[in-house]
Amino acid sequence: MMHLYWHKVSQAIKVAVVGVSLPLLLSSAGLAQQNVKQEAIRVDPRIQRLSDNLMNKNPDDDLDAVQQLMTIIENQEENDDTRLSAAEKLVEKVKLDQKTIGRLIKQLVNPQSTPYFRKWLLPYLGDEISTENLSLNDEQIKEIINLLNDKEYRIYEKATYPLREAIKNRKNFENDKIKTELETIANDENQPWKTRIGVAQALGFSGHDVELSMKVLTKFIKDKNQSDQTQESALNSLKIVADELLKTVHKNAKNDNIKKDWIKGLESAINQLPKEKEGNDNNISQVLHSLNNAKEAINKELQESEKSFWKKLTDNKNLLIPIFLFSFWLFLLFLLLRVKPLSLLWLNSFLQKTDLSLEVFGINFKTATLRTLLFDLQYHPRVLDDWVKTNLETARRQFENKQTVKQRNIYVPTIPVILNGDSIPELTPKDLQHKFSESRETLLIWGEGGSGKTTLACQLAKWAMADDPEQRLCPNHRILPIFIDQELSDEAGNQQQVLMEAIHGQLRDLIEAVKPISEELLVNLLRERRLLVIVDGYSEMRPATRNKIKPELPSFLANALIVTSRSDESLGGVNRTIIQMMRVHSSKLAEFLQDYVNKKGKQDLFKTDQELFQACIQLSKLVGERDITVLLAKLYADQLIANESNQTTKNLPDNIPDLMLSYLNQINCQLIEKGLENHLDNLTVHQVAKVIAWQCLKQTYRPITVPLDTLLKVLGEHWSEEQAKTYLKYLENSLHIVETIKPSEDQIRFSLDPLAEFLAGLYLVDLYKDNEKLWTEFLAQADAQPGAPESIKGFLQAVQDCCQKKQDIVPKIILEEFSQRILVCDPINYQN
Repeated sequence: MMHLYWHKVSQAIKVAVVGVSLPLLLSSAGLAQQNVKQEAIRVDPRIQRLSDNLMNKNPDDDLDAVQQLMTIIENQEENDDTRLSAAEKLVEKVKLDQKTIGRLIKQLVNPQSTPYFRKWLLPYLGDEISTENLSLNDEQIKEIINLLNDKEYRIYEKATYPLREAIKNRKNFENDKIKTELETIANDENQPWKTRIGVAQALGFSGHDVELSMKVLTKFIKDKNQSDQTQESALNSLKIVADELLKTVHKNAKNDNIKKDWIKGLESAINQLPKEKEGNDNNISQVLHSLNNAKEAINKELQESEKSFWKKLTDNKNLLIPIFLFSFWLFLLFLLLRVKPLSLLWLNSFLQKTDLSLEVFGINFKTATLRTLLFDLQYHPRVLDDWVKTNLETARRQFENKQTVKQRNIYVPTIPVILNGDSIPELTPKDLQHKFSESRETLLIWGEGGSGKTTLACQLAKWAMADDPEQRLCPNHRILPIFIDQELSDEAGNQQQVLMEAIHGQLRDLIEAVKPISEELLVNLLRERRLLVIVDGYSEMRPATRNKIKPELPSFLANALIVTSRSDESLGGVNRTIIQMMRVHSSKLAEFLQDYVNKKGKQDLFKTDQELFQACIQLSKLVGERDITVLLAKLYADQLIANESNQTTKNLPDNIPDLMLSYLNQINCQLIEKGLENHLDNLTVHQVAKVIAWQCLKQTYRPITVPLDTLLKVLGEHWSEEQAKTYLKYLENSLHIVETIKPSEDQIRFSLDPLAEFLAGLYLVDLYKDNEKLWTEFLAQADAQPGAPESIKGFLQAVQDCCQKKQDIVPKIILEEFSQRILVCDPINYQN
């Protein structure tokens, strides 16, 4: 036992030591603290100045400060703390562009950068990405992924932070190419384990592919061949993912399907995770706890979501009646659509014209709201079909009554056509049904004058309205034809609107509508191909009208369009179905005449087939061995029928010019027999028609319109002014061989182009006779026409036929000149 004295001495010594040491310790601690504080607040003056510049409102200072800070960061000679301080100020103060972000990423992957620098730069980036102040593109994300396999484990740990935040904040990630690439990396067993775990963690953390994330991470944990470090990393990643899903389920799980996918992934991990593992029991239990917590929270969200609708109804019973009314309204709409579709159109029309206001449970419903609640069902295809069906009979009758259609009421299908490059012996609706069943169809019918373009267009219009789906242009529904063969208005304004007004007027006339059709209905009829717009004589129309018919424009609404033209029109480069009209081959004349006579119902006029055969022989002599247009064959057939009916002389014409004159005689005599007063004699009709025909051809050698005042002036040179007006009116209103172009009514044209060509040829023969000089000048002008001689082949052949009729007058050399030009146009079929 220690003596009491020495015990007191030892106690005194201890007190003395403590008394001396304590002040020293306190003073050194204070000095150390002061030094630390001074070190903490010491900032590189350059960085402080640049940071202050970033805070002001001068954009130029910002740009300069960013560049200087990046210079410090990229300077490997600077110490790491200075570079990190510059990086911290840069990412905190400025929303960086992709170029600057790319420069920062470059420093991360730069092998000259120290692990210390990279380890602390990564969290700076992660913080700014998490606040969406900074975003990474695909290439930058790949650079971060490459850092996951860095030999420094701490860099792997730090790199997962910006990676997962970048993927979480990525917009439209589901459709991004990078998503597929990340999933491939996570599944690829040849990839380094740190890379796979880091990518799997990011996919799960972001909520974009929780199931794959759980699958990859649990596989690492279950694999006994993996190192403890690998399994620890996988466990930590599982916990990070689970904790994040628990935290963000309210914000990131935007629909129930996403929540269900998350639960599926979590359950997969819970079921596969080993319940115990040596050395890691506590870690596994913590991970399981996090996984279960996340699963329960998401399940709760799902249950709340499922109950929310009915809960709201239960909590607020006032909603039951509006919901019932809305459901009943929908049921009523679909019932009407099924049973009486057109009533929806009437309802819409009523709401358009009525200004009603209905208050239900404090909500004021106006007519505009009610129209919105129709959900555009008033223009459903079933409604449009019902509208077409209602107006079909009237449309058929009115269409058949059109003068153009009356003149072409007989269609003989035995004439071959070329459809998109393929020869079709006999065109039928089935040949075009697949085209007109498409959402948009533009059909071009082209060929020379008199080849039957307009006749075919009229027949297609009839097929469009057919009741039998097998014989219909579009088997799915009927289409009403809108026939446009007049010039469009020249008034200024929207050119497409001018066309729409013309279609509107034609439709109203077609269905005999008392009131105008609504523009909305017209637009939907055009868009849904319930109207077939037929533009006849496109090549003969003025440029002002042609410029209003542009199917290539987005504002062009006619999705079912037929255009007839003498030329192979490009129509703005739109996809076209092309029908090229062919001539009647000499070997087909008998078949054509037989079919035409049968369709006219005049087969009983011919007692034997021999009589009809003899008529075919006479027609063959008339045309020689060349092919002829459908119009010439029809005119001859009409002369033949008239002859057999004892309506005209027994002598049939033996040349084409006389055939044309006989046609004029025939229609003029029909008027005389009907007792028309003040009728003109045949000779006067011939003379007036020849003058008008030449006026229509003298400018371009193709039938075009001629100004009314010019025509009356020329006619006035042969007859008095009053006679000129009377004769012109007679040819238009009684004979219907010329017509006034609407709406301006200041232009005149021939109804049949070949008739105009032959009458003009007869006029020239009467005028030039044997004057070789005049004929030579005529041929020189013909050669100067664009595309000659092919472009004016019809007129040249007509003039040649007229010259051959008067070959005893016309110089022989002129006949040879015509032959040479015709031979250039058609070397196979033409023979002298």
